[in-house]
Amino acid sequence: HSFTRQGFDPEGSEYFGGDLVGGTKPIGATECAVLLRYLGFRAFIFDFDRPDPETERHTALMEVCRMWFLSEQSCRFPLHLQYGTGNQEPGGSFLVIGIYRSEAYRLPP
Repeated sequence: HSFTRQGFDPEGSEYFGGDLVGGTKPIGATECAVLLRYLGFRAFIFDFDRPDPETERHTALMEVCRMWFLSEQSCRFPLHLQYGTGNQEPGGSFLVIGIYRSEAYRLPP
């Protein structure tokens, strides 16, 4: 991709040999954000701690999703979320396309 040649992510470009396509190295959140920015989208990276061990809920992540989708703006793009395992195992990613309000899960005031 030409974004690597245009200086969007010099360190990432070197790591991936100048191209994200056709390689075998895993692509992380930074590379996704760089590619989206290059394509003209606003992209942000948020880093979250692990979920609360007592409740197994990820309150901070849920709050970001709530603020993102329930804002006053009429249209919101989906959230692309990536996670790591904290050890040598690979992480993964998922796409959040909306949020459903439920009494079953309430965020703290």
